[in-house]
Amino acid sequence: MWKCPVCGEHLFNGENFDTHHKIEVTEGGSNEIENLIHLHKKCHLHIHSEKKKKVSKKA
Repeated sequence: MWKCPVCGEHLFNGENFDTHHKIEVTEGGSNEIENLIHLHKKCHLHIHSEKKKKVSKKA
């Protein structure tokens, strides 16, 4: 059973899902399968909004 690594819910529960780079391409990550995970779109947005918060706190 495929689960979203962020929320733990079943990945194919009717919600939209995205593919996420574990290490962003801009940070040296690749498009290789080992660097990609599937997760719900809302969870993907949450990951990136948390990263933006961390960056703004440093500025």
